[in-house]
Amino acid sequence: PQSGEVTFADKLGPQDRFLDWNRPANELERVVRIGGAWTTWRGKRLLVHRAQLADSPDLGATAPGGLVGVTVATGAGGLELVEVQPEGKGRTPARAWLNGARPGPDDRLGS
Repeated sequence: PQSGEVTFADKLGPQDRFLDWNRPANELERVVRIGGAWTTWRGKRLLVHRAQLADSPDLGATAPGGLVGVTVATGAGGLELVEVQPEGKGRTPARAWLNGARPGPDDRLGS
């Protein structure tokens, strides 16, 4: 049983689910689990349906939002994308999306 009084939380809006890559990976992973998490890729919205903490991210000097394979550099650690949905398209495995997106060295999520 719960002790104390009931507390209520405000509803989360779309801006609350925006993935700010300057935040730590563990916080971003929790936002993804809530559902509706999103970022931008080349000016279009990219939904992130599934992600997990990267086991041993070797991100070097990659800036937050930068990609090393399917792992995104964050403010602390890396977040491995598992399933994404580009704007106007269906869900797809992150690796398949990445193969089609062909990121350049200066491309970053969220910008």
